[in-house]
Amino acid sequence: MYGFGGKYADDAGGSSANENVIDLSDPGAKDAFAGEKVGHAFETLSRYGVVANAIYAVAGAMKSLAASTIEFEDSMKSIQAITASSNSDMATISESIKETARDTAFSITEIAGAVKLVAQAGVKIQEIPKVVKVIADVATASGSTIETVSDIITTAKEIWGDLDVETIGNRGTAAM
Repeated sequence: MYGFGGKYADDAGGSSANENVIDLSDPGAKDAFAGEKVGHAFETLSRYGVVANAIYAVAGAMKSLAASTIEFEDSMKSIQAITASSNSDMATISESIKETARDTAFSITEIAGAVKLVAQAGVKIQEIPKVVKVIADVATASGSTIETVSDIITTAKEIWGDLDVETIGNRGTAAM
């Protein structure tokens, strides 16, 4: 069988061969055939659309991850330049930032930004891991941004220098 009916149809009398033949001289058959083809075309297009959306989502996630990684590395370089700290100290700070990000709702870039503010305020490099945790906890408890809490904690540290950061954080959280 080579066609849609008529002269190319299988004339051997086999009913199963003729069941799949469409007589295009019948207007209703033409419409059914066209509708079926359009339906298949939309189905195929829909599949391609789903795949394209999935690829777009994965590409967007990869782009976001790359941008976040670059931003984090830039922050770490800035922190190292501000504090004049060794690579070993930076490894400790980096791990502290990552651990705090895992334990709180803040991203590593947000926390790295807070560490940069704390470093600019003159907090000692050895205190930064503890300060980062306190800032994230106070920001979480108060619903404030991590930058705002960084400013408050470092200002309080300057005013009440004899108090440790945990005490300042606990008093700040209690006051809110």
